Amino acid sequence: MLERSCCFLAGLAMAFVATLASSPAAAQVPELRVGFIVDQTGPLAAIAAGYIRGVDQAVEMWNADPKNRKVAVRPCDSQSTGEGALSCYRQLEGAVDVIMGPHLFIGLASVRGAATQKAPAWVTTVPFANPPAGSWMFQSLPTVEDAVAAGFAYYQAKGVKRVATLTSNDQPGNIAKQAAQKLAGTYGIELVRVEVFDPQAQNLVPQAENIAASKPDGVMAWTAGPQLVTALRALKAAGISVPIMLNYASMSVPLLRQVGREAPAELLFYGTAAFDPRGITNAAYRERVVSYNERYRAKFGSMPDLPAYAAADVLLLIAQAGQTATLPKDIRDTLASGRSFWGLIFEAYRFSTTDHVGKRGAEAFSILRWQPDSGSWTLVR
Repeated sequence: MLERSCCFLAGLAMAFVATLASSPAAAQVPELRVGFIVDQTGPLAAIAAGYIRGVDQAVEMWNADPKNRKVAVRPCDSQSTGEGALSCYRQLEGAVDVIMGPHLFIGLASVRGAATQKAPAWVTTVPFANPPAGSWMFQSLPTVEDAVAAGFAYYQAKGVKRVATLTSNDQPGNIAKQAAQKLAGTYGIELVRVEVFDPQAQNLVPQAENIAASKPDGVMAWTAGPQLVTALRALKAAGISVPIMLNYASMSVPLLRQVGREAPAELLFYGTAAFDPRGITNAAYRERVVSYNERYRAKFGSMPDLPAYAAADVLLLIAQAGQTATLPKDIRDTLASGRSFWGLIFEAYRFSTTDHVGKRGAEAFSILRWQPDSGSWTLVR
């Protein structure tokens, strides 16, 4: 996996510098220089591989249209550390027009203080980035609370009333736990067990056995990276057979394939219809997603996972904002202008000067079931 990721990064660094020869007017427009802070190596590399593949395909898709201002991506390996992410930001800030990432919390926490109030604009998928109004920081995905609400709404509709939670004891997991505690009553749900775990833990058997003893109708878990494998194996070993609702950060095909049959039978995720385009009613949006999926599968041998879709959308909305904007400030102002930017995982995003989160609301999510045999998801709501 890592070896393939290295190849993709090399492609991003060299092959994505497109030829500007489609027309005399296009030849006068400089390419849009996009920095890409990504965890190529280290423990988060399995997730980052999806970000890399998603950007690879999105750049190819965007640059293939002769009407588009060409995009050139400059990646930087943050090595799954906060220090690495901050070092990447400092390398890129004066060399590019706009930055993608960091897309995981460990990098976000380090870059946030240094980059919020100065150019260039940067866009993260972290769902709890909470970018300040008027800043240079933007968040594409909806909030953790929106996602938890979507999961609880589904459980309520299915008559699931007794829910146990299993969340990592870090900022992302704690935000999810707090959201579950805040929202449970709204959806008629009783939290029968609240379990937390150290993200570095190699054994979650005690937490899983406590959950099993509480006899829940459903479980809601928040994991990211390799901890997904540890959590699902522990829940399976504890004999838990009720539905497990997982967060979108766990929509990683490589990690889910690693778990294989050692996972509980019913794994649900709050995601979007992009993972099962048969549920998309807008014809133009469905065609866009299907085309991307087919090209992605032909190139990488699998359907896109959440990291691939999310990173692709960041690249695409940046490319749209930079189509005519030539200065970093112009790009930020275009992002915050209130205009709609089309995407893949979501049909559209919209930022404003007072709200730098591009998508909001529990209704933005669909619920999907993981199909281990096909390595894909099926829409269930």
